[in-house]
Amino acid sequence: MTAHLPRLNPQLTLLWIDTADVRAQQWGFLTTGQCARFEMTATDLKRLRQNKYLVPVAHRVMREPGRVGGRVLESARLAWVAAGTFLFPGERLAATWPDHVVTGTTALAIHGLADVTGPLPQLAVI
Repeated sequence: MTAHLPRLNPQLTLLWIDTADVRAQQWGFLTTGQCARFEMTATDLKRLRQNKYLVPVAHRVMREPGRVGGRVLESARLAWVAAGTFLFPGERLAATWPDHVVTGTTALAIHGLADVTGPLPQLAVI
């Protein structure tokens, strides 16, 4: 059985729909900076959280509820999204050089080559 989310006002519904591609490209994550680029207000974000469209997962990062993955991969994805809070995924991926990359034990664990023993995630700024 699928739970139905409460209806939003028409303007916020349209803004929520506008974010669908970004959410899909970022494993359900959405940052406050990206929301600002969609012209969402702090009140809009509060309504989305109150109505369970988004849940806070880190500073300035929210996520659609129910979208989770493995611990290592999920931590690396969250770190990558949080590192570029004002940029859309396409902008980051189209850059000549990456801005952040997964490194160390995190990279090895994602590829099944190491056990997770240290703190995660490990990112390098390029």
